[in-house]
Amino acid sequence: MKLIVALGNPTLKYDKTRHNVGFMALDSYLNIKKLALTENKKFKSKFLKTKISNDDIVFLQPQTFMNLSGIAVREVVEFYKIENILVLYDDLDLAFGTIRFKYGGSSGGHNGIKSIDECIKKNYLKLKIGISHPKANNNESKTNIKSSVKNMESSIETCDKTLRFQKMESKLSNLVESKIESIPKNLQDSLKLQINLESKNIKIDSKNHNKSIVSKLDFTSNNFAQNSKNINLDSKHLKNIKVMDFVLEKFNDSELEALEKIFAITNNALDSFINNENLLQLQNKYNRKYNAF
Repeated sequence: MKLIVALGNPTLKYDKTRHNVGFMALDSYLNIKKLALTENKKFKSKFLKTKISNDDIVFLQPQTFMNLSGIAVREVVEFYKIENILVLYDDLDLAFGTIRFKYGGSSGGHNGIKSIDECIKKNYLKLKIGISHPKANNNESKTNIKSSVKNMESSIETCDKTLRFQKMESKLSNLVESKIESIPKNLQDSLKLQINLESKNIKIDSKNHNKSIVSKLDFTSNNFAQNSKNINLDSKHLKNIKVMDFVLEKFNDSELEALEKIFAITNNALDSFINNENLLQLQNKYNRKYNAF
């Protein structure tokens, strides 16, 4: 007995969306075979058990929504003791018109596959249908980073000005010392005392000023690091929203027309699986990009 699972989301809201290309591919195959799924509450799915090429085949479209697909799959697998399983689903990382057979491996971030892996482990065959990937828009993140860098550069410039002030102060002190030597001896001691007091005050102020600049620079540096971290989090969040909007977007008319050509190939691929072709044969036949347009 073999199990063929197609992943997607139920209800008309998700009909013909990119995330439902698994449902669409299986519907195409069943239409050609003049077969139909029926609601099955026990398996929380649209379900069909039939015989093709002298083998019992179970077709399944979980109605649990994508994130809980594994629950329905586990119910069927445990009930019929099925080990030979194929799952059809969409893949963001594959270009539109690309088909890939793969056994096991990671979920690639696909929530339906994650759910199945948690429920029956990874010992099953996958037929991935490429839907492409939305282009990332990082303009907002770049603007935030530029702003943080500008603030950092401003603080460094302030610190640089302070260091130049210290050098000027040192030169001025040397100049004063040379001038003192030209003053009559009896006035030098009194003048030196006064100059030392003023110099001491200048150094104290300079020291406090330096501490303030260094503190400000450290604070800005910490802010820069924190802002960079926040920017990365924001960028990731925006990317996730963009991806979710994309996968729930409906196929346009030209894409639907192209899908007919892709489904003609997936229909052949399902027949090959049902007729017991091994993974290497399936990969050699179908792991490529097809000219859908």
